[in-house]
Parts: sequence; structure tokens; C-alpha cells
Amino acid sequence: MKHIFIIIATSTLLFSSAIAMTDSRPSVLYISIDGMRPDIIQNSKRYNKIKIPVLRSLMKKGTYAKQVIGVFPTLTYPSHASLITGTNPNTHGIINNKYFDPTGINKDAWMWFADHKVADLWKIAGNSGYTTANVGWPSTVGADIDFNIVEYWRTNTKLDQSIVDALGTKGLVKEVVAKTGIDRYPSADWDIKSDRARFAAGMYIMNNKLAPILQKEGKPFFMTQYFAAYDEYAHHYDWMSKNAFNILEEIDGMLGKMIRQMDRITDGNYVIAVVSDHGFISIDTIINLNTQFVKAGLICLDKEGNMKDWKVYGLDGHGSIYIKVKDAGDLKSYEKAKKILLNLAANKKNGIDKVYDRTQLKNIPGYKGADLVCSASSGYRFSTDLTGNLHSKPKTSPEGYLATHGFAPSNPDTHASAFLIGKGIPQGRNIGTINLIDIAPTLAKTMDLTLPAAEGKPFF
Repeated sequence: MKHIFIIIATSTLLFSSAIAMTDSRPSVLYISIDGMRPDIIQNSKRYNKIKIPVLRSLMKKGTYAKQVIGVFPTLTYPSHASLITGTNPNTHGIINNKYFDPTGINKDAWMWFADHKVADLWKIAGNSGYTTANVGWPSTVGADIDFNIVEYWRTNTKLDQSIVDALGTKGLVKEVVAKTGIDRYPSADWDIKSDRARFAAGMYIMNNKLAPILQKEGKPFFMTQYFAAYDEYAHHYDWMSKNAFNILEEIDGMLGKMIRQMDRITDGNYVIAVVSDHGFISIDTIINLNTQFVKAGLICLDKEGNMKDWKVYGLDGHGSIYIKVKDAGDLKSYEKAKKILLNLAANKKNGIDKVYDRTQLKNIPGYKGADLVCSASSGYRFSTDLTGNLHSKPKTSPEGYLATHGFAPSNPDTHASAFLIGKGIPQGRNIGTINLIDIAPTLAKTMDLTLPAAEGKPFF
């Protein structure tokens, strides 16, 4: 009886392997270059000094969008959740980079966790026979991914590396560091050295985890790869500064190596999407909106200028601000805050482009739970500062922000990028304007999958 069982089990394995080997679906590499504006790549005459041959070659080798309209707010974490789910922030639940936390009890915590209210591409692909992997994509703590290196930080030390290792696929970060020779895997680092480490991690996982499974079992893979350094340098030195462009040039070289490796290990059976989450806008004025709530008695400070209590508070999203009334039934405070905002917005010099009240927010698929939202005009950004004047000037680099995002997606300078190359992707095709939420369902279609909850639609 024992021998019969072994024969049956072996036959089953052989049968499963035979099925896997017939899987002709392409492997997919989904690369995000944070903050990359589409005009930098497409307008080679204006930006002729920046050397990005790989990025520019994507327009000839594949299909690209002239511009990608983002989600509200055009921030990194909500946008990346939309890129992986095909839904808007109110649907997937990642509505800001940070949690609304007026008293600071969460110690500046970001929305690190994959609290997606809908199924994402990793889940759908993994349930459909794909091996899944991730390097550094935001909001991935707890995501259902086979080989997962999350984005998370607390101390920005080697302790963080151990925490990142524990929160993702246990042991993977330690293995990557040991095998690739990088000093440590980055946590709260977004400089070019950190992107080199992310690149090394991505190449290691492709070669040593995904390729063997593809070759032995015939299982295609779906992998996400995140590059953060351009966004960081664009913030601190301005998005079209030499410092920022130098970073993009180096990322371009990394991208070329990843494309060549994908071609080699998949024998040409691949699709690669190179995208960004938002664009960038240069700024010269900060709007310290909470100071006006302090003056109106809606925020109470102690003698040191720290938060004591609040009735109305705004969490900035750089180019927009999420404002909440502590007691939802406190209509007096709501109306008082709304009047302050409308009066400020009436003077264009104050830099408030639009005020959204409770009624208007019902039609906005972002900033769920807010009572009021303001979007800034170009050249302005919001802060959470509680003291000082309404306006202040940003600090110069590297401490301050000379460019940012988070504005309403209707501002064309916030538009993102999207390029697709590979199996079945038309070459040299400009598909015009698409939405950020269209990219995930498009990639799902290339894998012969569907995202049931997607609010975007495939652009093929």
C-alpha cells in the first residue's frame, strides 16, 4: 500500500508540472520611479541635457501614455495603492502618506500596511499560478507576496533592517545583504545609495528566486520594484535640478540592466511596465494653515507651542490638506473653519486654489473621512505647523522642500508616467491621456487575469 501511494503522489506531481510547463503567460515586472514626470522623457528637446536613453527608448519599443492623471491626493502611498489595485484611495483605503494624528500618539507613522480593502495584483496573480515578489513598494507590510521586501522604518539603523526582514518574507533581507554585499538594506533612506541597494535586491530575487521557479516549474512571475531617490532629490533640490537629473540618469542605467535580465531569464516572454506615481511642482511659499485655526480658537496650544487640544486640525498632503473636525456633530466649529478657508481662498495671493466642503467631498474619490480639504495653487504647499505666520518660505536644500506633489490631479504638472514593453505590447504607440487606476487592470489583462474591484479599465 505504501508503494502505491508513492506512485500516485509522483504521478500527481508530474501531472502538475506538465500543466505548469504549458503556462505561456508572460512574466511581468512592474517598476515605479517615484515622481518621474512624463515630459522629462518625452520632451527630449527641452530636456536634452539629461541622458536617459533607456527611458526614451521605451516610446519606440512599446506603448506609452502622453500623461497619466493621478488620484487625489497625488501622494506616494495613495498613488502606489492605486497602481496595484486599480482603485481610488477611498476604495482601497490608503488615503494619505501618514495617519491623521493631531496629538502625535503614533510617532509620525506612515501607512506602511497593506490594508487594501480590495484585492491587489499580487493577490490575484498569486492565486492564479504566478510567483509574486516585491522590493520596496509602499504599503506592503502584511501583503500576500511570496518574496516580499517591505517599506518600513522607525530608527533608520540596522535595527530597522531586522524589522523589515521580519515584516516581509522572513530571512530574505538578511540573505540579500549577505549575498549581494550591500552595507544594509535601506529603511528611511531614499538617496541614490539606497536605490542601488533596492536594485541589487531586485536583481538577486529575479535571478535566485524567480528564475529557478520559472525554469523548473514553468510558473511565470509578477514582481514589483520601487526606486525612490529621484523623488527625494526632486523634493530637496527641485525636480529639474542637476542633482535630481543625475539620479534619474543612474536609475536609467539600472532600468536597462533589469530589462536585459528579464529578457534573458524569460526567453523574451515578458511584459515590463515602467511608471511613476505623480509629477512635481516647484514651490516658493508654505501655507501654515493650522496657525489660522489656532488664532480662531479651534486649536489650543500649551506655553511651549505644542498641541494641547483641538476642535479642527489639518494634516498636510503637501499640495493639499486633509482637515477634520474632532466632533463630527460640532457644526459651529465646522462652519467657522469653512468660513476661514473660503475667506483665505478669496485672495489668490494666499495660495489656496480650491476649498472642498462636506457636500463636495462626497463626489471626490479621495481623502475619505475629511470634513474639509484644500488644494494649493502652483508654487505653494501646506504644512502642519501650529505657530508662526500664515506664510513662510521653504528652507533651502537639503533640509527644505523646493518642489513637491499632493496637489489636485487636475493640475497637469502632477501627471505621472506610464510605459509598457514586451510580449503583445504594440510598439511606438502613444495612447494619449489615461488614468492612474487604468494601469493595474491593463497589467492584469496581459496576465490573462481580471481585477474584480478595479475602477479603472484596461487601455488595450
